[in-house]
Amino acid sequence: TGYDLKHMFIGSEGTLGIITQVIMQCPIIPPSRQAVWLACETFQDVLKTMELAKTELNEILAAFEFMDKEVLDLAQMDNQKIPLMSSNDTNYP
Repeated sequence: TGYDLKHMFIGSEGTLGIITQVIMQCPIIPPSRQAVWLACETFQDVLKTMELAKTELNEILAAFEFMDKEVLDLAQMDNQKIPLMSSNDTNYP
């Protein structure tokens, strides 16, 4: 049946092959970037918001981050120059 060349190259950890060509595909930087800051009452609201964003924005959505009250307070304590919401805000979760 012969040798399985693919497994032979993998098993030899590259000592049986020479790379003759490499093609790199780099993602194109989008012409614009947008960000949004939302406050949600519950974690279930966060999950619903994420599902809606994934559905409506599809591959346009590059990231979705969640920060709870403790993280926001720690970030505010670490750097007072960052204008974050405070615990005194009425919309703070």
